[in-house]
Amino acid sequence: MIKLNYPKTIVEAVDILEHILLDIEKEGIMDMPEQGVIDLYLVYGQWIKNNLGLCDSNYELISDCNATEPEEASIVIIQALWKTLNSHKNNEN
Repeated sequence: MIKLNYPKTIVEAVDILEHILLDIEKEGIMDMPEQGVIDLYLVYGQWIKNNLGLCDSNYELISDCNATEPEEASIVIIQALWKTLNSHKNNEN
């Protein structure tokens, strides 16, 4: 069995997303109100589950998200991405 190097923490997962998302995507995420972030699950949730190993027994990341299910963990990661992007935006001002 091949062991992939999936992120083990929320910080590592967000770092991956920050590097692969286009600037226009990041700007759109930053401009969303926090309560609208859940809607991003429809756009990014499946990709996060598949590519960050949540559906492949990445229990370290699921645990770091304080979650029990891949779906729940992906939502936590999306929320962390929103917070991280907005913290960058606030630091620029």
